[in-house]
Amino acid sequence: MNEDHISNIFAVWPKAQADVCSGDALYWKKMPVDVAKHALELDVWPISGTSPLSYQRISSLVVEERTAELEGVVAALVRTGVQITRLPKYLTTIIVKNFLSSIQVLSPEIAFARLGVRHLA
Repeated sequence: MNEDHISNIFAVWPKAQADVCSGDALYWKKMPVDVAKHALELDVWPISGTSPLSYQRISSLVVEERTAELEGVVAALVRTGVQITRLPKYLTTIIVKNFLSSIQVLSPEIAFARLGVRHLA
């Protein structure tokens, strides 16, 4: 990513397409899903809070849809070393719907596990 001088992968990502049944739009409809499928194995997913911006495979990161409600939580997790990638809503939807087994979506349980906290019996 850095070698290509692209600072925001999501600016060049195919946009969500309308749900259509015919014509050229039918071909383009699957483009975001197809790009996501191939990008899962590439180090193109930005790691929040890194400077300069760093990239990894999505399987090694926690996925968080960019939401204002979690801004403070994400910042705190990043400061503790949890590596998070923040995706646009439509891309989060695509990945969760089609590739959930390949990712970890931010949740209290995932945050707990990533922080390395152990429950004392």
